[in-house]
Amino acid sequence: MAHITSPVLFNRRRAGFSLIEVLIAVVVLSVGLLALGALQASLVRSSAEAKARAGALSLAEDRLERMRSFGDNYHGLTGTTETTADLGGTISGVDYTRRTTVQRYAYDRVSDAFVAVASTANGSLPAMGAAGAAPQWASGVEFKRIEVAVSWADAQGGNRTVRVTDSLSSVSPGSGLPATSVTRVGARSPRVLINNPENIPGVIPIAIGDGTDTAATNPRPEVAGQGNNQAVIETRFEVLTYQGISSDLAQVQARVETIVVGCTCDKTTGTGNGYRPTFWNGTHYVAPELTTVAPPAVHNPGGGNAPPQSSHCTACCRDHHDSGFSGPKFSPRRASHNHTGTYTEACRMIRVDGIVHTAADMSNDYFNLLATADDGDLPPPSTTASGNYESFVLRYLGDRMVSGTGYNTLPADLTVDGYEIQYNINEPLQIQLEASGDFKWLHSRGLYIDFLEADAITSINNAKTLTNCQGSALEGCVLRRVPFTSINLTELSNWTPAVGNQIVVTNNDFRQSLTSTDPVRGRVASVAATAGTTQQGAASIMNSNAGVALILNEINDEVVLGDAQPFLITGSSGPGPGGTAGTFGITIAGYPLSISANRLPAILFDPAVSGNICNHATSGGSRPNPYSCSTTNIGGAIALSVRNYNFLDSAQYSLTCTNSGAGSPASVSCNNNFPVCRNFALQSVTGGTVGAPTNNGFATEATGVSFTSVADAASLTMTFAEEAATRATTCSFSSGNNDSQRCNGAITNDPCSP
Repeated sequence: MAHITSPVLFNRRRAGFSLIEVLIAVVVLSVGLLALGALQASLVRSSAEAKARAGALSLAEDRLERMRSFGDNYHGLTGTTETTADLGGTISGVDYTRRTTVQRYAYDRVSDAFVAVASTANGSLPAMGAAGAAPQWASGVEFKRIEVAVSWADAQGGNRTVRVTDSLSSVSPGSGLPATSVTRVGARSPRVLINNPENIPGVIPIAIGDGTDTAATNPRPEVAGQGNNQAVIETRFEVLTYQGISSDLAQVQARVETIVVGCTCDKTTGTGNGYRPTFWNGTHYVAPELTTVAPPAVHNPGGGNAPPQSSHCTACCRDHHDSGFSGPKFSPRRASHNHTGTYTEACRMIRVDGIVHTAADMSNDYFNLLATADDGDLPPPSTTASGNYESFVLRYLGDRMVSGTGYNTLPADLTVDGYEIQYNINEPLQIQLEASGDFKWLHSRGLYIDFLEADAITSINNAKTLTNCQGSALEGCVLRRVPFTSINLTELSNWTPAVGNQIVVTNNDFRQSLTSTDPVRGRVASVAATAGTTQQGAASIMNSNAGVALILNEINDEVVLGDAQPFLITGSSGPGPGGTAGTFGITIAGYPLSISANRLPAILFDPAVSGNICNHATSGGSRPNPYSCSTTNIGGAIALSVRNYNFLDSAQYSLTCTNSGAGSPASVSCNNNFPVCRNFALQSVTGGTVGAPTNNGFATEATGVSFTSVADAASLTMTFAEEAATRATTCSFSSGNNDSQRCNGAITNDPCSP
């Protein structure tokens, strides 16, 4: 019987989810969706908050930057509160309120710390201590702490605020960035300290009043390139206005970072736009205006073996053009300044608001040599020469800028010759240089004054009307607004022997300098020289940018300035330079001794050397005649300087009074007469050579005399002759009757003053 086997049924899971599984999945999904929704809402809120915070921070930083760019309105920095309406409405749907708080801090000399003081409208500082006590604030040493707070309401109605703070000193923001030698006390400290420039060889500070000095650092020519393909690409220096706080430290009030470059340019229209010059406006150098035309020239650095050029040449070639432009010029003293083809250009670049811009040209108003310290290998000017030069500059600027009104034009009656004599700028008239193995250093100096644009002139004129600038304070108020600087040009001048061939004056290329501080120019040495001869070392430089950029005779419309120093070659034996100790006499002849014994001329050895003197005065105050002169150089060459022989005579001379008013006679006789300047000339000296007089006709006239040799106990004669006297020819009165009395005591000019 057949068996039927039933098929085996295997256990199989059917596809699908149970109800419990579905419920679990729904719960998990719901939790995730809820979290995602919360995250999305949080992201939206955070994004809105970040956007609002960014807007607030932008408003705060914008306000702070505006405060930093205060220009000449430092004392006008005050606190403000600005609402949404003041800010021009909502920003991205947010209402902001911006509050600026300004707190002044002054330096207290007693506690040697900055302390908070109340702000004042005119920027003056209150006195400390009891009423009537002397102020103890250090003048001008202060800063302002600026805090800008921007507030808004968040989505939940909560108050939000961002704050930014900074410290601003009165140092002009357009004065440039600090040099590497500057030491800051903390981040953005208000006290910017530097090594006192008075201690730097070659730097001569000029005191402009109220304890403030201005000085230029020694120019640093920078060499670039390799091997023989090297060149000076730029010259850098800084002009500092500062107050000394110790013998070693000074606090900067303003800094002008300057770079002078020489460039090769092509008269080919460039792309983009150029800039007009940055110029001095009376308080700082202003940011230049962007032009609306393409620049007419481009920088052509050359190729192959062409020497390298400064990266600033791009801006120099692009900007330095005046044709077709009105307003401030790059070259305001030139009648025209045009170029064709490939040409050489020199530009002064000044850092303004952190950016280096092309500035108006420099102008060397006065170039001269100063006596140097006899310190071996160190060539700085002597202490006496530095002091005389500072007095000279202050007198020159005072007569031109403080007393004068023309500013950009030298007054017709203002000459430097008289000042040179008065302040001994040309001393020594001769330098003794031994015939063999001797050397001396020379020091050249330039006084640069910017062309004053209308803004600067207005600023100077305004300073002259300020109440706190009257009297002795006027000079300081005015000179702070005059863009001048005195620069050590020793390393930038072109040096040559001007007379004779028995001296060598170093004029090395800067590639030969071993270090950046190694002087390479201006050293005078004798070369088998002949005793008794006179040699001259001379320095020259172009009067504008080209001179400082070390470009020689490549810019045709610049003027070459020069000065020379005579050297008297002496022997090498004996106690003095060429001779032995001894005396000789000098008798004055042809001079009006009856006027007064005190009127005898002064006879000085030149240069002044210990042991060399002519007896100028006795205990009674009169000068003997003859003079007895002692020297360590009997038998050798001797140089003398004779001065003080012209004088204002008290004798009365008639003048003509001229009436400049109306209703009176045109010419009347004066009741009071006026003196004249007695003018003499040194005609001859026994055995000596008489040089040409300097400042002829004035009280400061001087004449040099040289001897190839003077014997011991020699008796010499100096013979004078009187020239035509100089007198004031008129005196003026304005109006009125009794005109003959109007001129009493009113001399129009001092005939003995230069």
